[in-house]
Amino acid sequence: METLLIRVAPYQSIFFLTAARLMPLAPNLFPRTAGFFPRWIVVMGATLYFTIVQGPREVPQDVFVPALVINFLVGTVLSVGLQIVLGLWLSLGAVFDTLRNPNPASGEVPGLQLEASPTAAMFALLAVVYFLSVAGPLQVALALGHQLRHLPPEAPWAFFQNQHWLSSTLRLASLLFTTVALFTLPVMFVLLFMEFSVGFLAVWLPQTQAYFLMMPVRAMLTLLFLFVLNPLILDRIGAATLWMIRNIMQLS
Repeated sequence: METLLIRVAPYQSIFFLTAARLMPLAPNLFPRTAGFFPRWIVVMGATLYFTIVQGPREVPQDVFVPALVINFLVGTVLSVGLQIVLGLWLSLGAVFDTLRNPNPASGEVPGLQLEASPTAAMFALLAVVYFLSVAGPLQVALALGHQLRHLPPEAPWAFFQNQHWLSSTLRLASLLFTTVALFTLPVMFVLLFMEFSVGFLAVWLPQTQAYFLMMPVRAMLTLLFLFVLNPLILDRIGAATLWMIRNIMQLS
């Protein structure tokens, strides 16, 4: 037992720092109905694997706590970024439903415990299928390993090649949140455009229901998108999803 503790001791610091980065990703693993246990088994297994791959490293005591906090920050932003990727799929489906009906019916997305319109629920399931069909988990694991090399857990601020960890941490935080904000803006613009278009028609033509005037255009656009350009759209969205995941993971 003492021999085992001696061998494990050099890995303790890097294990806890890696765990701090991976723990926020746990809620995005498996459907929500899978429960607590499978997610943390995967996170702990991944933490152990990356700890062994990185090898024992010296972590000065005066920077261990800042490194722990920053790794948790990085993991939290990565988790939010992955949720935004799923939100893009849901929002696109919601826009298609809004084109046909300004008040589409909503239902629960199987396994996700989320309320969404029918097309949004279908797109969410298609996102999961596409992600699995292109070996998405493997690509995420490779991207995460790449990120651990560029943002080492014991000194994530080394990404900026700055000796002072505080200023580099502020730059890292601004880069993380800017990345997430840029991924969120397209969804916000699409939803705001839909709301403003219907709202302006309601103001300009108060005697006629705005959504009634938009129904033919919405129906034509929906048919065009869903039936004519459906394969191209799904392929582009899937490729964009993987591109965003790689950028979120690599912080490039």
